[in-house]
Amino acid sequence: ELVAVKIRKGTLLGTRKASEEKTYLVRNRDQKKKAVLVEHPFRLDWQLVEPKESTERTREVYRFLVNVDPDKNAKLVVREQRQLSETLELVNTGPDVIAYYLKARQVSPKVKAALEKAVSLRDALNKTTAEKNRREQGVQEITQEQARIRENMAKLSQSSDLYQRYVKKLDQQESELENLRKDIEGLKDNEAKQQRDLNDYLLNLDVE
Repeated sequence: ELVAVKIRKGTLLGTRKASEEKTYLVRNRDQKKKAVLVEHPFRLDWQLVEPKESTERTREVYRFLVNVDPDKNAKLVVREQRQLSETLELVNTGPDVIAYYLKARQVSPKVKAALEKAVSLRDALNKTTAEKNRREQGVQEITQEQARIRENMAKLSQSSDLYQRYVKKLDQQESELENLRKDIEGLKDNEAKQQRDLNDYLLNLDVE
């Protein structure tokens, strides 16, 4: 069970509460009342919740005194809890994980607002990166096509119509490549800025 969430310098710190319950059933087949000591393992990282106290405790076990009436059953419920910590680097955390924390009722409005802004900044960065990658793919495709064209041109007469069409095509592609490369440089600059903005925002976050 999620208990609390806070963000410190780009790291989401979550606290969860784990619960474990064990039930002991004691049967008294005698006609006399019995007092039975039930031993339950003691674990240093678990806190006893129910019963609030044990009758005895050693380094290895709790001992609980259970009184059982003649020819009756008695039940002992032992419940323990412990806290678990989890850390997530927000810059590397997937959208599904962040969506979980945005929906969790234990997360404060301030933390949710911070997560929403982080998601917005990262979405903008991802969009820029995708645009840059598409243009880089376009450069690669044109470059490969130009290699094929030049290979074909080597087999043709320079006075042929097809050769001249190839020349025109190469000129068009060079202009297209120049525009793509300009776009890529601009997108790289924007990508770097958006990455800095995201990193700066995360590293200065201190909310809970």
